[in-house]
Amino acid sequence: MKTKDKINNYILACIPLAFFVFFTFFDGYVWCVDTPTYVNMTIDREPVYPLFLLFFRTIFKKEEVYLLIAVLFQGLLMAYAIYSFSKYITEKFKLNIYEGIFIECIFLAVSLLCRFAAKRGSMYSNSILSESLAYPLFILFFRYLLQHLYDNDNKSLLTASVLSFVLISTRKQMYLSLFLLIIVFVYQMIITKRIKSVYKVLSICLLVIGSNKLLDYTYNYAIRGIKATHTSSDRFLTTVVFYCSTKENASSIKDEETRTIFVNISQECEKKGLLKTNINGGWYEYAMHFCDNYDLIQLHNMWPMEKEYALSLYKVNDNEAELIVDSYNKEIIGSLVPKIWPVMLHTFACNFLLGLMTTVAAVKSVFKYYMYFICLAYLALMILYLIKRKDDDTTKLSVVVFLSVVMNVGIVSMVIFPQTRYTIYNMGLFYTAGYLMLKGFVRGLKQPKKN
Repeated sequence: MKTKDKINNYILACIPLAFFVFFTFFDGYVWCVDTPTYVNMTIDREPVYPLFLLFFRTIFKKEEVYLLIAVLFQGLLMAYAIYSFSKYITEKFKLNIYEGIFIECIFLAVSLLCRFAAKRGSMYSNSILSESLAYPLFILFFRYLLQHLYDNDNKSLLTASVLSFVLISTRKQMYLSLFLLIIVFVYQMIITKRIKSVYKVLSICLLVIGSNKLLDYTYNYAIRGIKATHTSSDRFLTTVVFYCSTKENASSIKDEETRTIFVNISQECEKKGLLKTNINGGWYEYAMHFCDNYDLIQLHNMWPMEKEYALSLYKVNDNEAELIVDSYNKEIIGSLVPKIWPVMLHTFACNFLLGLMTTVAAVKSVFKYYMYFICLAYLALMILYLIKRKDDDTTKLSVVVFLSVVMNVGIVSMVIFPQTRYTIYNMGLFYTAGYLMLKGFVRGLKQPKKN
């Protein structure tokens, strides 16, 4: 490596490192509403982040010490992820050092947005939340996904597969990574005409999903002695069902026990004005009403009432009661979704638009117009690239980022409200791909016409 290249490499490494080390000690660790569920290793959480905290707690004992060390590790991981991605993009697209720094600044700006502009007032690298690991790991995953897309090499495929397993075991939402991996692999399989490679992608799916289930099962058995994976996976969709339904829909539930608890919860939520029937307006008003009331429905009404009902009927402990609650939620989903899906589809559409807004900006009514503009501009450039340069590296990047945004926002919009916490993964990627498309477009305009 030339001296100049080494210096540029050090610059790219030092900028995010200095940034996140500074904020680690400036802000310290941030205790959030969901933090106790990770620290206490509750049964409804995926295993990786609670085990991550347990590792530092075992070594450093004192809470204020081990949490600060954990946050320092999160900051260093975030710095490395941004450096690794920016360095790869800089080399792949032959960018100069200033453009490489600009790519890094895009990701740093996302963190600053969370720190100074968002309601949370803190960066995820400082927060005791699973996103603090999932976000940098997803950036690293995307970097190796791109390398496999461009080079079709087995090493990057293996790395991306391992990262996908860790991501899914950190947040279930990160099944997104496996979907992206399958899409890129199938694309490579088609263009290289290696149809027999279908066995490889099936093996990857089985290994990633199987390893995730095995870790989840082993973790719960070791910690709690329960032969099951983490609970509460269905409560998110059940919350959407409650929001979109009324107590009259109870007639569709055959199980009497589940029907009784459904009616009690629905009546309570309706009385408090938490359901969709209590709002009128445009998509933004509907989406914000859903966001404002989602946790009130789930955490203050549905979940405690279901658990209390299970405990009153059966002689079980808290963990066993949660398994019974899971059975209630499965029954509610199976009985009502086929009946109320048009209402749920409208809620999904409103949430999807809000999810696009939180992916490219922040939750403010004025950002509706910015979201329309920037998303349409991105889509127009991507279509232009697909028409003019369908095999171009920039085209491939823009399409994969587009798919990642659409799938992530879609997954989130189906089961929960699209706050920044769930959509931040693609913000830096979106603007990076947008910059590279715009750069190529402008460069094309500047090229002299051929006689």
